[in-house]
Amino acid sequence: MVSRRKSEEGLGMKSEQDALKEAMIKMSKLALLGDMAPGIAHEVNNPIAVIIGRAEILLSQIQEGPVDPAMLTKSISKINEMAQRVSKIIEAMRKVSKAAKQSEITNQSLKIIFEEVLSLCTEKMRKSLLQLEIQDIPEDLNVVANYSTVSFTLMSLIFNCLEELTKLPEDQRNVWINFDFVDDHVLIKVRDSGRGLNPEVQKNLFSPFNSTRPDAAGLSLYLAKGLMEEMGGSLVFDSSSPQTTFILKLTRA
Repeated sequence: MVSRRKSEEGLGMKSEQDALKEAMIKMSKLALLGDMAPGIAHEVNNPIAVIIGRAEILLSQIQEGPVDPAMLTKSISKINEMAQRVSKIIEAMRKVSKAAKQSEITNQSLKIIFEEVLSLCTEKMRKSLLQLEIQDIPEDLNVVANYSTVSFTLMSLIFNCLEELTKLPEDQRNVWINFDFVDDHVLIKVRDSGRGLNPEVQKNLFSPFNSTRPDAAGLSLYLAKGLMEEMGGSLVFDSSSPQTTFILKLTRA
């Protein structure tokens, strides 16, 4: 009886811990998206403005008389292109904010993950004058991963770079993303042009509630590391690099 009670208490504690962890992950994801929100809004508003403008022109021309078929086709194609762009941004937001369930670890296109994550970060990077150089990703490069986990980790690293590089002169804000292949793994190296991190900061880098920003919870790197490991991958800091460098390890599909 005592053993059963202890077992039930253990399950209850585990359930509470899981619920707390899930809440922390959700809070951190929403905080990241919140920080990117002005840029995301800009990325959505631009194509919407094009859609509205094209639609108004078409309505005006229809009222005036017959519409040139070539012009009609061109306008509809542009409207469709812009609508698809908005749809992709919204879908990327939905995927990033989604809970990272282990049952959803499947073959994922690394190129698509990067394209969708960068669609959420582009405007923020532009306003921060950050220059991103990313190695070409083969169309057929797939990894065994959870989309939500990888996208959240990448966004966390990019935002971390943004925060650090704003301290540098405008023409020195660079981020490089490169790939190495070791056995059946893909190593994604995210390196920025900052001056690196001192040993004390490195020691607490993946600790919870560790942040140099007073308005930040300091959870994203801690959670990203844990989620990557749960997924069978890893997230480490490369202390041998003179510049701030993170390495994500994923299994090739």
